[in-house]
Amino acid sequence: MKALILAGGYATRLRPLSFAKPKLLFPIAGKPMLERTLNSLARSGVDSAILAVNFMADELKKHFGSRYRRIRIRYSLEEKPLGTGGPIRLAMRLLGSRDNFLAMNGDILFDAELSNMLERHRIEKPVATIALYKVSDASRFGLVSVDHQMRVSSFLEKPMGQEPVGGLINAGIYLMSPKVFDYIQPDRRISIEREVFPILAKEDRLQGYELKGYWTDVGTLNDYLEANFSLLNIESSGKAVVQKEAEVSSHAILNPPCLVMRKARVGENAMVGPFTIVGEGSVVEEEASVQKSVLFNDVHLGRASRVDRSIIADGSRISRNVMLGEGTVLGAGVSVSAALRLEGGVKVCPYKEVTENVMGPTNIL
Repeated sequence: MKALILAGGYATRLRPLSFAKPKLLFPIAGKPMLERTLNSLARSGVDSAILAVNFMADELKKHFGSRYRRIRIRYSLEEKPLGTGGPIRLAMRLLGSRDNFLAMNGDILFDAELSNMLERHRIEKPVATIALYKVSDASRFGLVSVDHQMRVSSFLEKPMGQEPVGGLINAGIYLMSPKVFDYIQPDRRISIEREVFPILAKEDRLQGYELKGYWTDVGTLNDYLEANFSLLNIESSGKAVVQKEAEVSSHAILNPPCLVMRKARVGENAMVGPFTIVGEGSVVEEEASVQKSVLFNDVHLGRASRVDRSIIADGSRISRNVMLGEGTVLGAGVSVSAALRLEGGVKVCPYKEVTENVMGPTNIL
């Protein structure tokens, strides 16, 4: 079984983090997002993955190379952005023209069994089967209508109104017959969701399958935090986890769930958690506190500084007595001078130096 992972987007809603790192390498509870996706696909029988890449393709190639565990990895490079349908057509040579294949958006996380979806597709023989997921509020996604046989009949716009509207949404995982290539014009930008699937639905050649288990869309910075919190809680069983080679002072306080990764250090009287990840090689100095936050690798948090519901990217340096309030996002390599306050949704682009207090919401470019 082959899988095509759409990994070429610019992740504009995840800026400033995505300026210096492709979103599929963002850590989720200590593991890059794409590693989690490949692990889930391997459990469903995928042994060959094709990454449709564009933006920062070299970073993905450097990290994964040609193999991840038992999965062979190949790359399909978009010279220009081709939407969600164009990359599928572009990768036709690698996917082959005989066998069914999986295609999925790279910015979703799931831990669900796909074997039943594969079996239903084999029996029903549609051109494509869409994984659907039931949510209580579909205002961000739009709804998918199906009949009693789970044939997709129509797509509804994002429901608006004061009261949340629930239902089945497109989960961004597709099982496709090679016949789908006939519906995608080559060498042009095309949306598989808006331009291909509605045609297949009208022709009664589009099947739906309700996905069970864990699923989330990591499309925004808040989504990214919530995915970290959710998986951290699940995988730590609600406990404080300290990896090998990490150093945690006997006088530090770890409030579960939290994760202190290898080679990280937590100083005396520092407080970590709840719902916090301290990345590999990062330092939380004496009397500092960090909660409901994600620290990437090699972050340095100075003495008596406080961080609340924030994201700090690789290599950033926060001096002593700094306050990073809710919604602060620091890109890679940012430096924050001592005794400053950043609050109200401040976002700082990579490699900037912050030398004065900032009240957001604002972007420091």
